[in-house]
Amino acid sequence: PNNAYEKCVQLQARQSLDYTFDASKPLVFNLHYHVGKEDFSPEQHTTATLKSSFEAEESRIYCLMWGNSSNQQVRLRYEFRAQPLTAFN
Repeated sequence: PNNAYEKCVQLQARQSLDYTFDASKPLVFNLHYHVGKEDFSPEQHTTATLKSSFEAEESRIYCLMWGNSSNQQVRLRYEFRAQPLTAFN
C-alpha cells in the first residue's frame, strides 16, 4: 500500500527489453532512466496488465517501476527479458 517497486536492467543501444506484468488492481507503471537527479520516462501507463517491448536509444540503466497509490495491498507478477544484441540490431 502507498508504495512503489522498481527493477532495473542495463541495456545497450538498440537492445530490446520485452516485459509483461499482471496485477490484482491497476498500478501506475513507468519505464524510466536517470540522468543525474532527473528521471526521464519514455513510457507510462496506469493499468493492471501490460505486455510490451522497448528498444533502448542509448546504452544506460533502465528501470521498470510500479506504484500503488491506494491503501490496499496489490499482488504483482512480472517478467522481463533483455534480448541479446545481434548483427541485425
